Amino acid sequence: MSSWHNGRKDPIWIFGPNGTSDIVSALLNQIYARDIAFALFNEPDVIDLRQIVKVKDVQPGLVFESDRWRVFAEYVDHGNSIGLSESEWPCLGYRFESDGRTITIGGDTIDCDGLQRLGKNADLLVMSCYLADKEIQSPAFERLANHIIASSRQVGKIAKQAGARTLLLTHFRKKSNDLMTSLQEDVRVDFDGEILIGEDGMMIEIK
Repeated sequence: MSSWHNGRKDPIWIFGPNGTSDIVSALLNQIYARDIAFALFNEPDVIDLRQIVKVKDVQPGLVFESDRWRVFAEYVDHGNSIGLSESEWPCLGYRFESDGRTITIGGDTIDCDGLQRLGKNADLLVMSCYLADKEIQSPAFERLANHIIASSRQVGKIAKQAGARTLLLTHFRKKSNDLMTSLQEDVRVDFDGEILIGEDGMMIEIK
């Protein structure tokens, strides 16, 4: 919406697991329908946003390929090990390959076969790290860390097993400075590569 309001005319591609096209359709044709109609009424020459948004529901495998880069997807385990089906609750991780460099975005997941395939020898591994191990003090948090989204010590093991060069940590539960330090120390037990703490607007150059 923001880029369109600022004059964007180029296609906006949105890729995601089954159900993504339904979500985008609801956004454009229900939730933001009046905003779009008002903009078209106020500026009749503006191209309709719905004409430039392109959506593709994707499955594991090759998602996108150009002469410069390729994107692969795999199912990752986000509660599937405790009974949530992949068909009804799909969660995908992604691997981007370009110019001999690889970026893996794990998504919300624990260690699993799909994540291991995506993350192998990644130059940059982006992992959600919701909990520091010190925070796991209830059955609910134990269930979360074991089956839904990896905790700090698990993330360190995942990065080491993958052979990742740099690890970018994201998606934190609100924490004190002490807990953030503890989280990084947990990761460092197993992973000896570079660790970055994700922030909005961060830019990282892969060399």
